Amino acid sequence: MAQKKNLTGSGMAGAAAEFIVGKCTSAITATGTTQADAVALTDVNEITTTAASTGAILPAGTSPGDQITVYNIGANTLSVYPPTGESINAIAANGAYSMATAKVGIFTKVSATRWCAGLLA
Repeated sequence: MAQKKNLTGSGMAGAAAEFIVGKCTSAITATGTTQADAVALTDVNEITTTAASTGAILPAGTSPGDQITVYNIGANTLSVYPPTGESINAIAANGAYSMATAKVGIFTKVSATRWCAGLLA
């Protein structure tokens, strides 16, 4: 369902619809090789350029139940980092989750310090 289109079509302003549905960012270039210099992610992300060992970081300040979608169509595996002090699946705190090319990752915040990652495609 085209949720943002339906909301704006019903008279809701584009910014308000984006606030409800989430921000979609495309043509992202992965950067850095550590948690500190990885490119910041929004709600829905299309990573189109991934040089070897580059990464992206999940947003800080999220709450349990929040979800971030990442689509890696770059040439290399993407390192997805949690916010500082947090972890993804059973990886140690601050450790990167490796996401192969041509995969969609759904990252769900399940507690104050842990994310659950699942891959599609």
